Amino acid sequence: MGVKIGSYPLFLLVIITTLLVSLAFKANAGGIAVYWGQNVNEGTLTDTCRSMLYKYVNIAFLHKFGNGQKPEIDLAGHCTPKDGGCKRVSVGIRNCQRNAVLDGIDFDIESDHKLNGALHTGLFDYVWIQFYNNPSCEFDVSNPEKFKNSWRKWTSNIPAKKFFVGLPAAAAKSAAGSGFVPSC
Repeated sequence: MGVKIGSYPLFLLVIITTLLVSLAFKANAGGIAVYWGQNVNEGTLTDTCRSMLYKYVNIAFLHKFGNGQKPEIDLAGHCTPKDGGCKRVSVGIRNCQRNAVLDGIDFDIESDHKLNGALHTGLFDYVWIQFYNNPSCEFDVSNPEKFKNSWRKWTSNIPAKKFFVGLPAAAAKSAAGSGFVPSC
């Protein structure tokens, strides 16, 4: 004796939804990330993390490093490192570590060839790939294959635990000149 299903379309919807959710968990998918530190109007680091909207919060950007230079972070209006004003951000960092993954810093490198040697050391847990304002690998609605090929190149050559697709969250040119993915 079989089970009679009164509403086949509803049953099918439940099965498909369950399958998609389980695939997302198996694929280790999900986790929205945000860059914090480049807009004084974005609020505090603590507020950003307490919003619980993001799994990852990148403090951006470390713009001076290497070659014997003293590292320097650019937090665009939040504080000025030269006068010691960024020490207050440490409170935000501690608060964020309770709510999101925050254990590194974003290197502001627009050209991967400058970081190529370091990327291949295996020391980076996460690699955030900038798929915008970067013609060699940016997302282009008219040529999705270009994006797929670039993704395969990055993920097959660099020994990292996780890779992230970096795309602008807004179509405005102030967010990025290219790479925005419009809704379907």
